[in-house]
Amino acid sequence: FRSQSLGYATKRKTEYIKGSVKILPLIRETIDELTCHKYVKGKKLNVKANSNQTEAYCNYLDIKRVLQNLIINAAYVTKKNGEIVVEVENEIEGIKISVIDKGCGIPDDLKPLLLKETVTSKPDGNGFGLMSCRDIIEKYHEGKIWFDSELGKGTTFHFVVPSLN
Repeated sequence: FRSQSLGYATKRKTEYIKGSVKILPLIRETIDELTCHKYVKGKKLNVKANSNQTEAYCNYLDIKRVLQNLIINAAYVTKKNGEIVVEVENEIEGIKISVIDKGCGIPDDLKPLLLKETVTSKPDGNGFGLMSCRDIIEKYHEGKIWFDSELGKGTTFHFVVPSLN
């Protein structure tokens, strides 16, 4: 009996839970929680939004994980007293969130690998962060994630999640 119930338990698929999430409070909470992180300390984090009415249909904790990863990555390449901006825009496809840094930019030879392979520049990193961000956004939220980067000028990571507005 016990092995049958264990087999049943391991075969059950759990439902991925999404709901209504106010994006701006989620971003501000994430930033507040990261202020003591070793890469984030001494950096300015600002939020810019084209509307206060930004409500998404998403998984709260997973979108928080994506934001944490992108902000920590941006902070890693941002100089002390430098600025990281999290920008929120309502668009037709959904809510677009961008994490903008003025760091060193991504070398051209690494660009094709990002979001596809485990690549890291951090000595304590493992390269799984961006891969998990891609899975969270594309597989679980049917959104999209991409980046723009210019060597010596910085990088912007963008992602879109479904909107409720």
